[in-house]
Amino acid sequence: LDSIRPGDVDSLETSFRGLLYDLYSRDLSRKVRSAKRFRAQRGDFLSRYAPYGYVKDSVDKTRLVIDFEAAETVRRIFRLAAEGQKTSQIARLLNRELVPTPMRYKQAAGCSLVRWHCISENNFWTDAAVARILRDERYLGKTIYGKRTRDKIGHIHSVKVSREDWIVVEGTHEVIVTQEEFDCAQAAMRAFMEHKGPEKHDWPLCGKVRCGVCGYAMTYTKGKQLYFHCHTPRSN
Repeated sequence: LDSIRPGDVDSLETSFRGLLYDLYSRDLSRKVRSAKRFRAQRGDFLSRYAPYGYVKDSVDKTRLVIDFEAAETVRRIFRLAAEGQKTSQIARLLNRELVPTPMRYKQAAGCSLVRWHCISENNFWTDAAVARILRDERYLGKTIYGKRTRDKIGHIHSVKVSREDWIVVEGTHEVIVTQEEFDCAQAAMRAFMEHKGPEKHDWPLCGKVRCGVCGYAMTYTKGKQLYFHCHTPRSN
């Protein structure tokens, strides 16, 4: 196709080729998704990075092995939660003791991931980070796939998938916490409720307004007066 020639752009042959190539791309995408789902159902770990507390097996990258140093921090977080500590209290304790966050720990281990929730150089534990660890069933030895999916072929934007549609395979790797420890931590937290994401037109600045001190995204709160606020003070 030579775009400098109008005949090439507007020709029936060009339009037909574009249609065929688009259909081919969509068919290829469906096949790739199907292959990944098959591997996930088999118990393969397909994510690019291992969760905090694990590393990928040096021999088989689809298997997880325990990172003992980080795993001990994970176990401690579960113990503190089971003792009745709130997520903000746990985060505050870890920050006081200068325990490396998952971000800092992975960077020190050579992780190349650069897209983090925080855009500032200073990174610290937050109640949300602690809650994500406490909710993560992968610490029970499960492989979970399909929490999010791309809603359009060729786009990087992804949407949440209902918990019922996740692919969960048990016993794929060594556990960090027992089922009893996990259940105790869940009992100490608020019951998990699955919510639909906010409408895009209600949140035009979602994730874009950030605190000038810590660099984290601020929370948008509705009420008589709409305002943004930062959760960081609860973790310091």
